[in-house]
Amino acid sequence: YDLEEARLILSFGADFLETWLSPVEYAREFGRSGSVDEHGSKGALVFLGSRLSLTGQNADEWFPIRPGSEAAVALAMAHVIARDGGGAGPYQPVLDEYTPAVAAAAAGVGAEEIEALAHRFADQAPAVALGPGLAGHHANATAANLAVLILNHVAGYVGRTVRVRNPDL
Repeated sequence: YDLEEARLILSFGADFLETWLSPVEYAREFGRSGSVDEHGSKGALVFLGSRLSLTGQNADEWFPIRPGSEAAVALAMAHVIARDGGGAGPYQPVLDEYTPAVAAAAAGVGAEEIEALAHRFADQAPAVALGPGLAGHHANATAANLAVLILNHVAGYVGRTVRVRNPDL
């Protein structure tokens, strides 16, 4: 994940400043992302999670979603981006089921907020969404991480701010 280049970071409960993957590396990249550039702008962090972690406390915005609703919110955001012209590819049948209204009911936040956040994620390129990590130790954790990857794919960030490596076998 390339946080340094991201103009918008969406953390679906990923506490990347404290426990997620490589906190030292991601704290350094987050610091650079949040620095004011030569044009006078800086990156932003939006934290979506039920618990306000260290990363959440450093966010520009916090969406207090219900535990286990990360997948529904990420897929609803991907639904909005695909509906507005993003490339859903093979995920279209799944995205058809996850409207902002469905996700809002699951997450406890407004459908309008989910839709607006999806537009920001698509428009503030490059951006990156991060899956829940340790905060996602629940029945929907795998679905949440896959949904976040789908969101990154539909928005066109895989290969830009998300790079999937082949594992060494």
